[in-house]
Amino acid sequence: MWSGRGASKVGRDVPSKDESPSKGAGPSEAAGSSRDAKDSPPKAAGPSENTKGAQSKDDSPSTGAGPTKGVKGSPSKAAGPSKDTKGVQPEDDSSSKGAGPSKAARTSEAAGPSTDARGSPSKAASPSKATTGAPSKDSPSQGSQTKSDELQLSPQVAWAEAIFDYIAPTYDDCRYHFTIAEDFIAWSAPQKGAKVLDLGCGTGIFTFLAADKVGPDGLVIGVDISRRMLQQAKEKKSASGGQRFKNIMFVRDDISNLHDAAWLQRIMTQRGAFDLITGVTCLTALPAPHVAIKNWARLLKPGGRLILDNPSEEDSSPGYVWEADLYPALGLPPKHKGTWTTDIHCLERLFVSAGLEIEKSLRTRNYVETFYEEKEGDRIFEEEYRADVDLQTRYDKKLLRQRWRKVWRRNLDKNGEFCARVQSFVTIGIKR
Repeated sequence: MWSGRGASKVGRDVPSKDESPSKGAGPSEAAGSSRDAKDSPPKAAGPSENTKGAQSKDDSPSTGAGPTKGVKGSPSKAAGPSKDTKGVQPEDDSSSKGAGPSKAARTSEAAGPSTDARGSPSKAASPSKATTGAPSKDSPSQGSQTKSDELQLSPQVAWAEAIFDYIAPTYDDCRYHFTIAEDFIAWSAPQKGAKVLDLGCGTGIFTFLAADKVGPDGLVIGVDISRRMLQQAKEKKSASGGQRFKNIMFVRDDISNLHDAAWLQRIMTQRGAFDLITGVTCLTALPAPHVAIKNWARLLKPGGRLILDNPSEEDSSPGYVWEADLYPALGLPPKHKGTWTTDIHCLERLFVSAGLEIEKSLRTRNYVETFYEEKEGDRIFEEEYRADVDLQTRYDKKLLRQRWRKVWRRNLDKNGEFCARVQSFVTIGIKR
């Protein structure tokens, strides 16, 4: 799961209002704010839908989510499958024997879910921020293509790898990641025996939920670029017991470049194409989403479905101010927040271009609303600067701080506060 979103633990959280625009949408639900909590996540409230060009029935998950706090540990208490998946050894090394173009060195991790989180790498933000393991100046820079082990990564993906390695230790502290994963389960409705590909799986929050749905005869493959996120997933899987979740396979790979992955071709030869492909808040980490979506569509069987989300025009966070406003202030193009993210039909256009038929598009509720005071700008600067290896290597820190203060002040409201919101567009497409 990826995003550039953040909601600080220091900022003042308030319950957010449903901002669904459409008539005919499902009932609106109050969103919860995300911060620390010690018990397992309650069921999430469902988002309201935009039904332009789509079905109007309400697909919201169960109601009743209020302001909650983050959760550590496995996202699901439901018993996992107990049988081995057919024809696949989930813990097997994913580099293919003999086959495969140049990506044969992609490796499978013994377990461990995923990413997803809209949040810049600040330690206080929603999508959660870690306080340890910050990328050093030896971390991947965005200036050139980077080799991560045997994988040739684009600068943007290498940057995402560094960020998610950094936030991995506290990723599951953020309630938002669980809530949106629960919503994705409700929207995608994985069926018994289905084959599911979870792109940008992170710590496996969605992966484990999907594994419970597909049962022991199904298969869920979580793919992520971050070793530390996958390690978190591996620990969850181990903690569940030796026989549980044997229908899960975790693989370290670049989701933007899976088309020639030998391990994936081997699995599809054994098990066939996928019934469902999901990507929970992963698109903003990719250099060319339109190309990735076309490649993913080819992995679906006829009747298979692809479900993705992307930040809406209402989405905002300190991380986005950094990427979308500070970068232009330095004479650089905005980072990550694609210019194609203009309305609810943006994802639809990419899906149609990939040959998919639109089943539904919707606008989620506002998952998080957090207010930051002007004085918090310097703390946010330190967090964002520490994680942004590219700007560290290209600009003097004092100059950056001065530019940031100006940009931060421009984004404050009349009360001298910055309001961070997390809201997405979601599109579901079918391969005919």
